[in-house]
Amino acid sequence: MSLQLAAQPSTDSRLALQRISILRLINIDSTAMPAQRYPLQPMTKLALALWGTTLVIWVLRGLAILTFVPGIVLWLLILTGFSLGIVASLQRIR
Repeated sequence: MSLQLAAQPSTDSRLALQRISILRLINIDSTAMPAQRYPLQPMTKLALALWGTTLVIWVLRGLAILTFVPGIVLWLLILTGFSLGIVASLQRIR
């Protein structure tokens, strides 16, 4: 009886085999990752991170969670984000 249980494939392995056969049927390589067409430059990543941080601080300040942050800090973050965005776009076209 234990030989019969060992000979039968499990449900997980059957599902994996079905997935592989479906991927082969529609001609998709299961190990291939889609290539990124335009990788982001480091300055662009920095500008996006700064904009995201500014947005989070702005929302939390509006919800009265970060009320101790002065307005000038928020303005400096916004202006720095814009200037980094301009520098990042200028670096891309040089």
